[in-house]
Amino acid sequence: MDNGTSIVAGQILEGSIFVFTVLGCFGNSNIVIATIKFKELQTKCGFLLAILACCDGSSLLFECWSGIRLVTDTAAMTQKKCFALQVGYIIVENTGVFMILAVSVDRQLAIQTPMKYRHWDTKTYVLRMIVIPVLYGFVYPISTLVVGIDPNEVVGMCNLPTSMPYIVSVYWNYLSTAACAATVLCYAITYFMLYKVSPEKLNAKSSQIMQQRKIVNTLSINVIGFFISSVATALTILYFRNSGASQDVIDAAETYAAIPGLISFTINYYIYFWRSSDYRKAFSRLLHLEKYFVKEVNITVVPQSTAISLQRTLTVA
Repeated sequence: MDNGTSIVAGQILEGSIFVFTVLGCFGNSNIVIATIKFKELQTKCGFLLAILACCDGSSLLFECWSGIRLVTDTAAMTQKKCFALQVGYIIVENTGVFMILAVSVDRQLAIQTPMKYRHWDTKTYVLRMIVIPVLYGFVYPISTLVVGIDPNEVVGMCNLPTSMPYIVSVYWNYLSTAACAATVLCYAITYFMLYKVSPEKLNAKSSQIMQQRKIVNTLSINVIGFFISSVATALTILYFRNSGASQDVIDAAETYAAIPGLISFTINYYIYFWRSSDYRKAFSRLLHLEKYFVKEVNITVVPQSTAISLQRTLTVA
């Protein structure tokens, strides 16, 4: 990579980090605030999505910090110092990966055991669902401490992959891809059950199945984005590590591989706004934009023999 190309690539990366940080932190903070503020979003799945938004927003802030180091030309440092700077990112990023898987499992539980699912205590359920993601988040920091870091090892660009010993980073890359594949498989099974299995066999009413279809259709777009970004990141890292390129090129490739991840951390809010009427209504109310996105139509009075009934329809544009 010649110097001119390297400068342009660096500018693209720096610009991407800051643009996605602004868009992503705005979106993820809105998801969290809307969930806290509006009761209709305070479902089991809604709380899991809010926790995922916290992970994504935190990951973006860590990426922004990496961008600042690139701009200020302080990205090169010892791996020991890099690990100290990135340990929080390692925890929240990997927790987020398994939170996406937890949401897919949540949809399975909602479909396969609808009666039990509705009666489970929300707080207890959410706490149980986040245990494994949080524990997984600590796997790599602990593994790094067990394997040990050479205090004299210097990394050209401090980022998440380079902050860990090589063997730990390799396992992180493979396991993250495996978790992504498991998430996609879980959603594929969910899709099959919702569209190919009758409501009677699922012990659910047709209206409940329709509601679950709407939720899964929205979340599936997020999963596709997550899958594409995860695979793109993993393949980029894998290719350059096995290409025989110099360590500087590998470090640069691993840094640029963050761009698909930035997209994954950012898109959820905008997909919810686009696809989910409940979230769109909540976000519109939060931003005081109801008149543009939410319309109340037709309050009509229908005379009947013994009473007057009011019919009111809420339409989300």
